[in-house]
Amino acid sequence: MADGTIRQTYKTVMGKNKARIGIIVLIAILVVAGAICIYSLNLKYAPPSLEKNVVSGVPNPSENYLYGELKTNFDYSISMAANLYQQEDGSVNIYLTNPADSEVSIMCEIYDMETDELYYKCGR
Repeated sequence: MADGTIRQTYKTVMGKNKARIGIIVLIAILVVAGAICIYSLNLKYAPPSLEKNVVSGVPNPSENYLYGELKTNFDYSISMAANLYQQEDGSVNIYLTNPADSEVSIMCEIYDMETDELYYKCGR
């Protein structure tokens, strides 16, 4: 009989310890989750840096450039000035502009339609 009482007491003590450890682990998880939430709310968004060739202001392209506004499906627009004649070095001049009142950054990627090779990427 004494043996049964000792085992029962041991099981009861171990059960209480497991419950305490479980509560401590749960509290630690909640504290860490709360700290992560507070930290993420205090982070400030820092946009990527602009390219080195970015220029502020309204473009004034020469007469040999096609210049116009391109509307997108996402309720904003960009302007493009392009000289679609190939230059001596094989390049084509295309200038993209973002309206001054725009709240979004633009990025342009030019791919080869056949090979899907990226030729050029500019913007953010």
